[in-house]
Formats: sequence, structure tokens, C-alpha cells
Amino acid sequence: FRFHATLNAPTAMIKHADEIPVTYLNKGQAYSLAVVDTQPTLPIAPGTKFRTFVRVSFEDEQQRQKPGVCWSLWKEGRGTNEAHQRGGKLQAVEYVEAGQPAEGDDKRTRIELETSSFDGFSVIWTPGVNGAVECNIAVRFNFLSTDFSHSKGVKGIPVRLCTKTSPMPSDPSQPIPEDSAEICYCKVKLFR
Repeated sequence: FRFHATLNAPTAMIKHADEIPVTYLNKGQAYSLAVVDTQPTLPIAPGTKFRTFVRVSFEDEQQRQKPGVCWSLWKEGRGTNEAHQRGGKLQAVEYVEAGQPAEGDDKRTRIELETSSFDGFSVIWTPGVNGAVECNIAVRFNFLSTDFSHSKGVKGIPVRLCTKTSPMPSDPSQPIPEDSAEICYCKVKLFR
């Protein structure tokens, strides 16, 4: 596949559920998510941009059908109490701002936050003109895998960290071809 995504934890993002190992992450720690174009068109055309969505969904099929129930448990139990740490914003998954290249430095990838919601975000990234077609997105998780249950002492449910990356057309009025997007995911559990 064209876009390869990896997390700076011992895991690889995959394409099929039967391949998924569980990766254990720490709540509140920033992790770097690397998105790499494995088949870049070089040299990079000026103005080339990509959009990457980063989102968390539930591993269990029934929970994926009714995610609002699980997210309500998190919100009532921990999310609302901890939102003050993020200026009152309820964010289970958070984009972490990283230093951008200096103005006029067109050799390094530039990343801009496009949208943000409580369970994910999207960024638009512009690769450097002479560099690799890749970006490192810093992501933080503000929940525990045990937040989705009323029971104490549960093992915690796994979630899917999902990415979807696609090239953006140079003409904004043009639609993005459906087959140009790459979707990857990995199964994670979050603890203290």
C-alpha cells in the first residue's frame, strides 16, 4: 500500500483485523505517528499537500455500532473532570503541536491542524521540496481503556487507532479520487 503509518511504540499499523497485536500505551504521553509515502512522485510538485485523519474507534463490533454509549461512560467518569487541562475542551485524542520549520524553510514537512473533535483530528501536511514525502504527527490519548466500563478491576477494552491519508488535489474544486486514500489501524490499550 502507498501510505505506511507507524507509531513510535512497538507496533505496526496494519490493514486486516486478523493481523492485530495489542500495543500498550500510556495515557497522557505524546506519541509520534509517522506517515510515509512509499511510492512518492519525485521531484515533489510545488504545492503538493496531503490530508491525514487520526481517529480512535472501538475494536469490538458491538461497541463500534453504538460508540456513544462507551464515550458517555468516559465523559461522565473522567473526560469532563480532565477537560480543564485542555482549556475546557473534551478531547479523548489530541493533536500535539510540534515546532514548525522556520519561515522560508521549504525543505522540511509543514503540518497544520485542520479539524479537531473529541475522538480525533485531521491535519494537512506539505512535504519539503527536497525531502522525503512523510510527516510525523504527535498524538496524545486522554483516556484509559478501563474508562469504558462501570465495573471496577476490568482489564480494559482495546480501541483502534485509525489513520486515513490521501493526496489533496492542487485544484480545491476537484474531488479526491476514492481509491487514493490509504487506511491503516492498530489495536491499543491505554493505561497509567
